[in-house]
Amino acid sequence: MISIAMTTYNGEKYLAEQLDSILAQTVKDFELVICDDCSTDGTRAVLESYAERDNRIKFFSNEENLGFVKNFEKAISLTKGEYIALCDQDDIWLTNHLEVLQSNIGDCDLCGADAVLVDENNKELGSSMFESIGADFLPQTQDEYLKRLSFENIFQGAACLFKRDVIQKALPVPQEVKFHDWWFAIVALSGNGVKYVKEPVLRYRQHGKNVTGTEPYSLLKKSMKILSSIKASKVRIKNYRISILVLLNEFSKIVNQNETLCSAKSFYENILFGKRLKACAWFIKNKKILCLTDSRKKQLAQLVKILLF
Repeated sequence: MISIAMTTYNGEKYLAEQLDSILAQTVKDFELVICDDCSTDGTRAVLESYAERDNRIKFFSNEENLGFVKNFEKAISLTKGEYIALCDQDDIWLTNHLEVLQSNIGDCDLCGADAVLVDENNKELGSSMFESIGADFLPQTQDEYLKRLSFENIFQGAACLFKRDVIQKALPVPQEVKFHDWWFAIVALSGNGVKYVKEPVLRYRQHGKNVTGTEPYSLLKKSMKILSSIKASKVRIKNYRISILVLLNEFSKIVNQNETLCSAKSFYENILFGKRLKACAWFIKNKKILCLTDSRKKQLAQLVKILLF
């Protein structure tokens, strides 16, 4: 059985459309575990209505607000299936969402897929999640996945399926790690590995109230934005530095130390703590480690320009 872990918070506007897309899945053997994080709109009424109609839906209401990551942890902890899929409140799953992920996961611990980017009215924005982060290179081996995950995340939580064994290592998510899906991918990589398929499995809605959007998945793009913006607050920069360094340090604890990971840590320590010349020296010496595509070369060239000037 597949368990779907879903979290909600004031999501009344898009919730019914998402629930309908889940109930329309070609794979029927699933449970949908939903944890609402103290919504103040009509979210709970919508959930109660759907739970009454379908006994596969299990609805829980938090007594206090847990926040995005901790609420997902709670929802996952309440699941019982062999496989676990994460679900946001405002997307739209394609009918073969679970089928594609389950049929491709094989011996790996986690399988991720692409997503079509749409606006708040479900109108396509002309690109996919994979394309939006400049990822025109798809890893073919676990070593290539290690290289990619050392610098950015291509696994969007709402488009992933992972095996229950991953939970034993992944939870609780380290407090300073802001992106739980990235963390799950790292943990899965340290076990039986990960796999990504470019087939889209959901319509990923972009709107002003997204908890996460496309931007956080690329460390390079985020670093460029922070370094080039004179308006970025010191608190924001400090929190971002902490989050990345904690992620990389936790990564190093569960993945064998190697050239890729050590270089990634060194590179981002230099960038995030203002050691610009050292970061540029790293780029000149180690650029081959990234398996660069044309779009990645352009990104890194921009980053070096920002660092130098």
